[in-house]
Amino acid sequence: MELLIITICRATIDAFKASWPCHSIPAAADAIIIAVQPTGFDTCELVDIDIEDSDGKPIFPDVYPDAGSALIALAADAFTHHQTQPMEPGTIASTHRSY
Repeated sequence: MELLIITICRATIDAFKASWPCHSIPAAADAIIIAVQPTGFDTCELVDIDIEDSDGKPIFPDVYPDAGSALIALAADAFTHHQTQPMEPGTIASTHRSY
């Protein structure tokens, strides 16, 4: 199974939060790391989401129980961005890892 790991940086998180008023994403979120399994060019299955603060420490799900729909939307945006646009420094960075 090939997984695509995408790290969403603070600037992108903040821009998303500004467009989604009821996001419930923690204010301390400095990076959101998603793992997806591509199922086609423009489709994927979400495997995992991790949120880290500026020290790289995890922010656990009990801190953001109502952020599910916002995180799924942000993950979908990140996957679409990865598939359709070249990587831009400071926005969304991605790497491929096979497991």
